Amino acid sequence: AVPGRRGRMWVMRHGMRIDEQDATWRERSDRPYDPYITSEGRKQARMAGELIRAHTVEEGAIRWVVSSPFLRCLQTAAEIASALGIKTIHVDNGLCEVLQTRNVAVRPQYVEPDKLKLTDGSMAGLVFTNTGEPEAEWPEELSSA
Repeated sequence: AVPGRRGRMWVMRHGMRIDEQDATWRERSDRPYDPYITSEGRKQARMAGELIRAHTVEEGAIRWVVSSPFLRCLQTAAEIASALGIKTIHVDNGLCEVLQTRNVAVRPQYVEPDKLKLTDGSMAGLVFTNTGEPEAEWPEELSSA
């Protein structure tokens, strides 16, 4: 950080998820805990990226995009990064909901970004780095999260 210079952080949620559009999707999926974003979700993310880009013209460019390791978040981050002209997405395993096995029936397994690039064209030109931090071990119960 530069002394005397203020920074700005933009925080957002992922775009519309398939399970919000199709109530039966979870029943048919082998990864019911990790829904992808819909075409509407991609559109929302792209528009958000364009809006952020327009606001940052006067304030200075955004240099980092950081994402949760979940599919819907990586897809949203890819659209945002594309709109901002950013080629690297930093994945932080601690940006997630409750992952304790006592709170969820199946501990989520993340999709490896390099494998995801093979099936999702929006990610083909991106570089993914991991913060190297282990998965978070949040102490709370789901009922208090």
